[in-house]
Formats: sequence, structure tokens, C-alpha cells
Amino acid sequence: MTYTNYDDAVNELALSLPDGCPDGASMCPACHKSGSFNITRMGGHVRYICFRVSCGIRGNTDSKACNTGVVAKQKKVKLFNGELTNLSDEEYHYLSTKFLVPDEWWNGTRYCEADGRVYFPQYHISGRLQGYIARHYPDLTDLKQWGAKALWKPVLATEGGLLLPKMSVLRDIQAQGRIVLVEDYPSALRINSQLHIPTACLGGTSLYSTHVDTLVALGVEQVIPVLDADAVVKAVKMCKSMQLCFDTKTIPLTGADPKDMTFEELCITFESLL
Repeated sequence: MTYTNYDDAVNELALSLPDGCPDGASMCPACHKSGSFNITRMGGHVRYICFRVSCGIRGNTDSKACNTGVVAKQKKVKLFNGELTNLSDEEYHYLSTKFLVPDEWWNGTRYCEADGRVYFPQYHISGRLQGYIARHYPDLTDLKQWGAKALWKPVLATEGGLLLPKMSVLRDIQAQGRIVLVEDYPSALRINSQLHIPTACLGGTSLYSTHVDTLVALGVEQVIPVLDADAVVKAVKMCKSMQLCFDTKTIPLTGADPKDMTFEELCITFESLL
């Protein structure tokens, strides 16, 4: 079937979708790619967006009634309460070599034998340990899976505010009056330790009002979102939303994440900030 507009196509895809339930398995009616198109039914409306940078269609359309009374179950957040241990010398060496980050930057990082995950600490600006972000490195537990994609897993709910990989970053933020925001923890460690540019990890691609309040309280003048290549549009919108409070700019990433760059590539990418 050929659609005259995307709203008709989205309504067709959402006919059997329960209220409050997102669906990320459908094919985008514009770019005809799957895996990056998301639709969500909210009452009498269907919201849709394609996260592919080359497409990016989005909308909020009235939808046909379906499955009256069917509501998606609310997801329960499972908090981690397992036992964490200090990293072994081998684990320190593995992480330092993999991300080219000095050993001392891994202080506070822990390991859990039960699930084979490395737990990265995240600190509130007061210095309080706010929680951990866990990541699974199969090559630490099974050499046969060398190179397998790492999986992020949030483990402890936070109260909001800016989370830092190390408290020394706070001094750099106040001294330089600027901060780089990246998606993942190892990238934040890499930029902080090798380029000495104050960087915080968002743990995703969203910036909340609590983050902005914290940046204002710190006296930050410039905010630089540096998101992955598939989130360039979101980085630009993030800059526009903060223009009343800060000087903003974004550095687009067209290839590897900062954690996977060579030192030379890292310097070239962030040349304007050095």
C-alpha cells in the first residue's frame, strides 16, 4: 500500500498497539529502515519518531480507536544490591589498555563476579557517591567473546543533578567555566584524563532541568554536547534549548566514540577546545 502521508502509515502500524505502549520494531514509512523507528500510543494520539540522522521524521497524530481499555504494564525498575569488589591488577590493566586511560582514573571502579560487570561510580557535585553505571565486558570473563558489544545497565536510581566520573573534574569545571557532555562513561574518562577538558557523562542523550540547575550553580558559561553520530540532531536541539543560559556549541562525531579514538584522533576532534 502507498500512503499519501506518514500519519496514515503510522496509524496503520499502531492499530493493535495498547495505550501507553511503545513499539520500536516497526519499519519507518519514510526511510524504510527498521530498528530506529519508534511509535507510542498515548490516549487518542500516536507519537512517532525516526532516530536515523538521515531521516528524522516525527509527529503526533490523531489515531483510530483500538484495544479499548488495554493499557501497557508499567515497567519495574530493578535496583542492584549485589556485592562489589575492587578491581584486580589484571582488570585494571585491561581497562587502562582498552581505553588508554591511566590507572588512577579507575579508582572507585568496582567489579561484580555474580554478573561479570564492571561498575563505574558516579559522584554528585557534593562528593557523595550517587550510584553506579554497570557495563559488561565479555572479554573479561570469556575470551571466546572477544570484541562483543558491551551492554549498558543502569543499576542505582539517582536523585538528579550532574554526575561526575571523578571529583577532580569539578575543579576543572569551575576553573575553565565550561563542560563537555558525552553519552558514555569511558568517553568521559578519556577526555578528562588525556585532554584535561572537564567532561561529564549523561548516560544517554537527554538533558534534564536538574542538570541545567547544577550547571548554573557551578557558574558554567559554555556547554558543549558531544553525542554519537546517530544523535547529532538531538545535540543541536540540546544546544538551542540551553542558549538562554549558556554559550553553546556542539562537536559532531562522524566516526568512533571518544573512548575508541586514537590519541591523535581525539586531539583533532577536540582541537577547538585545547
